[in-house]
Amino acid sequence: MNKSIYKKAAAFLAAATLLAQNFTSITPIQAEDPQPDPLPNTCTLQQLAFTMEEIAVEQGELVQENPLLDYESTGKLTFSSSDEELAAVDENGGVTLKSKSITDAQTVTISAHMEADADYCEANAEYKLVIQPFGYRMEVIIPDDLHYEDLEQPLITDVINVPENATFTYKLESDADFSETIPQGKEAGTYSIEVKATLGSFEKITTVETIIHPASYTMHFEKAKVSVPYGTTVSNPLTIVPEGAVVRYLVENDPAMAIPAVAINETTGEVTVYHIGKAVITAVAEGTVNYEEKKASYELEITPVELTGITLNKPVTEPESYVYDSTLSEFQFAIGIEGNQVGDKLEAHLGDGNFVELSNIENLIQLTMPLEQYHAGDFTVSVRINRNEGSEICVLEYPLTVEKADQPDFELDDDHLTMDPDTHLKTLPITFKDPSEYPLSVKGILGAGEVSYEIVEADTGFVLNKNVLTYTDAGKAKLKITIHEAEDSNYNSASTEILAIVDYAQWEQELIWGDHVYEEKDSADQLVRIWADRQLKIQSKEARMIKWDDQWEAMTEDETKYTAVLEATETSAIRYPDLTYYLKNEKNEVMKVVLDPFGLDWKAPSIASFAFNDKTFDMADTIIPTDYGFFTTQTTKITITAGDDGAGVDTIYAYAEDINGNHVPMYLSKEEADENPIADIEPADPKLDFEIELKTNEEDQVIVYLPANFKGKLYAKAKDHVENLAEEFVSSVGNIIEDSNIHSQSSTITISINGYDSEKNHPTQLNNHLYSDGDALEDANMEYREKEKLVPLFDQGQQLTIEITDLYSGIQKAEIIVKDENDQNVQSLTLDTTKELPESWNKTMAETSNLVTALKTEEFSLDLESNDITVIVKLTDNAGNVSYDYTVLGIDKTAPEVEVRFSPESGDAGFADQFKVDRTAVITVKDRNVDPNQLSQFISLSNEYGSTPGVGGWSSPNRYEYTASITFHDDGLYLFNMEVTDFVSHRSNALPAEVTAPFVIDQTKPVIEVQYDNNASMNGNYYNQDRIATIIITEKNFEPDNVTLTTSAMNLDQAVEFPGLSNWSKNGDQNIATIHYAQDALYTFDIDFTDKAGNVMDDVTPEEFYLDKTAPVITIENVMENTAYNDEVKPQILFEDTNIDANGLVVELLGSLGREDERYFDFNITPYDGTQQSITYSYSDFEHEKGMDDLYTLNASMTDMAGNITEATILFSVNRFGSNYSFEGSLNEIVNNYSNQERDIVILETNVDELIPESIHIKVSRDGNTQDLVQDQHYQVEAGNAGSWHQYRYTINKSVFASDGRYTVTVSSQDIAGNINENIDESKVLDGEGKKAEIVFAIDKTKPAITLMDYNGEKEFAMDAKEFTASIQDNLALNPDSIEIRVNEEAVPYQESNGQYHFTVSENNRRQSVRIIAADKAGNINDILVIDGIIVSANWFVRFWNNQSLVFMTGLAFVAAICAGLAAFIVIRKRKAASDSEE
Repeated sequence: MNKSIYKKAAAFLAAATLLAQNFTSITPIQAEDPQPDPLPNTCTLQQLAFTMEEIAVEQGELVQENPLLDYESTGKLTFSSSDEELAAVDENGGVTLKSKSITDAQTVTISAHMEADADYCEANAEYKLVIQPFGYRMEVIIPDDLHYEDLEQPLITDVINVPENATFTYKLESDADFSETIPQGKEAGTYSIEVKATLGSFEKITTVETIIHPASYTMHFEKAKVSVPYGTTVSNPLTIVPEGAVVRYLVENDPAMAIPAVAINETTGEVTVYHIGKAVITAVAEGTVNYEEKKASYELEITPVELTGITLNKPVTEPESYVYDSTLSEFQFAIGIEGNQVGDKLEAHLGDGNFVELSNIENLIQLTMPLEQYHAGDFTVSVRINRNEGSEICVLEYPLTVEKADQPDFELDDDHLTMDPDTHLKTLPITFKDPSEYPLSVKGILGAGEVSYEIVEADTGFVLNKNVLTYTDAGKAKLKITIHEAEDSNYNSASTEILAIVDYAQWEQELIWGDHVYEEKDSADQLVRIWADRQLKIQSKEARMIKWDDQWEAMTEDETKYTAVLEATETSAIRYPDLTYYLKNEKNEVMKVVLDPFGLDWKAPSIASFAFNDKTFDMADTIIPTDYGFFTTQTTKITITAGDDGAGVDTIYAYAEDINGNHVPMYLSKEEADENPIADIEPADPKLDFEIELKTNEEDQVIVYLPANFKGKLYAKAKDHVENLAEEFVSSVGNIIEDSNIHSQSSTITISINGYDSEKNHPTQLNNHLYSDGDALEDANMEYREKEKLVPLFDQGQQLTIEITDLYSGIQKAEIIVKDENDQNVQSLTLDTTKELPESWNKTMAETSNLVTALKTEEFSLDLESNDITVIVKLTDNAGNVSYDYTVLGIDKTAPEVEVRFSPESGDAGFADQFKVDRTAVITVKDRNVDPNQLSQFISLSNEYGSTPGVGGWSSPNRYEYTASITFHDDGLYLFNMEVTDFVSHRSNALPAEVTAPFVIDQTKPVIEVQYDNNASMNGNYYNQDRIATIIITEKNFEPDNVTLTTSAMNLDQAVEFPGLSNWSKNGDQNIATIHYAQDALYTFDIDFTDKAGNVMDDVTPEEFYLDKTAPVITIENVMENTAYNDEVKPQILFEDTNIDANGLVVELLGSLGREDERYFDFNITPYDGTQQSITYSYSDFEHEKGMDDLYTLNASMTDMAGNITEATILFSVNRFGSNYSFEGSLNEIVNNYSNQERDIVILETNVDELIPESIHIKVSRDGNTQDLVQDQHYQVEAGNAGSWHQYRYTINKSVFASDGRYTVTVSSQDIAGNINENIDESKVLDGEGKKAEIVFAIDKTKPAITLMDYNGEKEFAMDAKEFTASIQDNLALNPDSIEIRVNEEAVPYQESNGQYHFTVSENNRRQSVRIIAADKAGNINDILVIDGIIVSANWFVRFWNNQSLVFMTGLAFVAAICAGLAAFIVIRKRKAASDSEE
């Protein structure tokens, strides 16, 4: 029995499906044409005309209203259109455009016909309606300057200049139908797009072209410059080459080179190096559909190979260091070299870049430096070794240093220079001169170094300016002089230090003083001499000039000496605490002189100031003799201060003189002065009876006291310690001491009202105000102390006459304060007599002094309004005494104010005179001078339809304010007015028209009903078809403008236009309008209505519903139709809809191997909270397992809340593991099996990507011997596609398998993604049922060989059983199950051991045969009779019997014997018969 094991590998491909598109059409509702009524005849003409004579409109737009101008006829009005198919007109003249198709502008005449009424005859009017075709202005905006970006880009930006609510669809040339999705393009090129605008039945198609230009990009080599040694591989990869671009490589060698440096492979860019040198390599990426042509270049230099092992050194024969020597004629030196070879070319240069060829002797290089290069400093000697004509080279650098020489003879060039034995410094003595400049210089300098001078340390005043030393005083300065190295100097720097000492010159002088009269000690306890003289003389024989301050002055020559004089100024004495002066001789040498403190005093002291109490009058200020400067009311302390710049004040003399010229006594204490006022002393004679002489205190002062009631001046003079006495007394400022008694006798205040008329301005009001200032009440001139006293009342502002006097100390200031009835300051005026007064005021001055004795005005104005106005006048004299007076009056300039406030103030908006509730009038009268008990008589009130309400009682909520109210409850037409007159005959204001206008009380509610034509909802309030709402308001007194719609229409987060409300029509008391909902949105609708009186209808339940006629959008991302993926596979389905139903989503992912969602794929669903407009199904990356490679179908469908349905399907494949292999035809039968005949075999290789053709190889191994097959000789390749996969069919000729043997077929390839594929790869094993695609089989056309061993053909075996052994062998593989051993055609058992089969032939009475049948695995069968006719028996007779020849011979002998006997018998019988016959 043959048994087979089959292994199969399958690959699955599928065809694409088409997506269905649904289209929805909208048919506009046709309005019925109005039927005009017949026109009556009339006799009076009237003019009828529309507002506009012509209107332009586009199909799809609303026609603007064009009302008739005002007319008076009441006849029936009808409207008509000249073309109802283009424009229909309703009964109110509203025009609606129809759906008739036009290609150019059409003009329709809209006519109005007015029928005749009782007064006017019929009339007609018309206007032109110019209708443009729909979309005639439509403009499609396309994006500017698009470039390829390897992603889809919108090809349309916007569509403008079309009527509102128009929708747009688009179609590319490659599209079969229009789509609402804005077309997108990815590849560069020109896209032709048809844009269709639709509004109802109107359509407009426009074609535009959008260009996506090839992308620009930056291509460059990895390096801009590459330098490599000769013989090295050049590598400089090119980056950023777009996929599919063809790159060509060019080379430009340096034309100066005799041999080109490099060559380049134009296709691969491989560089071949020929010689050292430079070249420019350029890559040119040819332009593709999506990318521009680009070039990139880099500079390449092939440099010589660096020689190694050569060194430079300093020979032992050279000195340790080189020092600059200016005496040399040339500078020679040597450099040692090691490691060079004979024939090397040696060159060197000393930094100038010019190599000079050299020769080396015994590894020494001899060099000579020219003098023009020779200097101290560092040199670099470059030695170049060139071997093999430049292919090997090195440059070595050898450092060389020439040290600088020292400065041996550098020092200061000055003959005065000495050596200080203590400091060991060179010392330079200098005598102080003016000008104080001492130039310095040096000697012994070598080279061009710069010399600098600096002060190391010095006393104050020393300054070095370059090499010039200056000083301001005697002292010492340590100086450092340095010669610096020049930038190119050959000598070291050097420095030296010296000590400069400056001293003043010394010679004799003589001082000549005046008489010595006074000595004192200064603050430092140093004795100071004061000389009673103005001059100090200085005499000297040597000096020629003297300097007191900053200037030199020449001294006076007197015979053998020179004199200078120090003289005090003309105005004061002089003290010299530390007088310093300088003398200078003819050599400009300077001597400094410092004198002990001294003074020169030749002038008498002066009175500096008079201080009255704490007020000081400085005598340096200007004092007018007749002026008074100090005022007080009591005893005054007088402080007299003197001053002296010399010896100081010793004594002050003083006296006091009053205004009458009499001297008055002064006292040394306040108590004594208080006890002796002037009023108690008899006037003295005008002589110095009371002059005092007092020694000054430490402050050069004396203090005295003047008694009260003094009016006059003080006089004083002083004497110093050297007896200088002032010649005359000096006068103080005037002084007045005045008490209250004198003030009351010498001051007055008077106030009078200029316009007072006892008849007209009689007191009509009680004084409600009592001035309560205590000081003022004490004044003798105060009036109106009785509160009940009547005050005059005026109907306008008043002017007062005010006069104020003070004859003793004079008026300092006057204050006028005006208070209203609330005791608030409302007006004030301060008159400062030291300043300019207001224009209406006059002041009177004392004849002989600066005192102001009177102030007066007749024009003090009161322009305020108040009862009980108090005018207060306050006088303050110069001594500080105060007095008051005041008067009271009333001023009322304002008419009564009447205010009426209604509640409510007005009716509903637009109907202010209509009220549905009680209306209350609150009356307020404001006036200070009215009688509240008489106010009602000023009210005028009427009701046309009934009685009038009464006036409530008057109350006074505020001062001078009176209030009452009237409530209007009964229905009626009311009129109201009021006018009030006050005590001074002012009449109140006229009330506003809105107060006196008639008004109505009215009350009843409107009723409303809303009906819909479409109530077929989904999910509660979702609709997918248009809805029309009919609104019915039952109200007799209907006002359309009072209908308030609260609406919203939102599509996603964007507001859309809510549909308009139609015109209102009437049917009895019913007022009807409609709303047509046609656009997708969430609509909310509420309606409110109020009649003219403000009655509000009952609230209706607000409507909210969704209109959604748009099918959902399903976008499948991350995988594409008929596309294979070999990396990350993460399908994502985006469900988008305005009104998502989370329960309406269906997603199904199926693999062709039966894989379904939950068992094999993980996915995530975006949480949905009911507000989003999208839900995302996101699959995790498919497991990277071989079993996941498959062809998948992804189905998605969505039903939104309104019942709209969208479905989507996409096919894709996953192929991460390279090629899959499968077999066709007979190969499926023989793979991993045996065949007894050769045949063509067919192998299928399927891959995501294309295979590289030259990578395809097929090898056949037979019994271990491998043969590479040749395409088109041994096998053929057919390339094709399976969906988006690539499939290759390999047919191998059967002649390859003609010989018996075991065959292994290996197919290998490489795809363009770089995957190496082999059919024997274990990765081609699929999970589950899949098998490895290895192709192994055997061709065996030879039968198995059967041999009976140890059998020589014997026929008889004298035994009970005979053991036999057969060898059964096959050239390839024996089928052990096929072996049978038959004895006498009956199978007998056998045992197998190492290919030998042992069996037994048992004893039998007959001859036996043995047949052996064997088959190999290829099906070749060998059926052979190996033994025939053997006798196996222990019985000899059986053996004998079965021995044919023996039995035959025996039988033959027996037969012969019988025959012989018979013959004998016959012979005998014959003989007997013959004998008998004879007888």
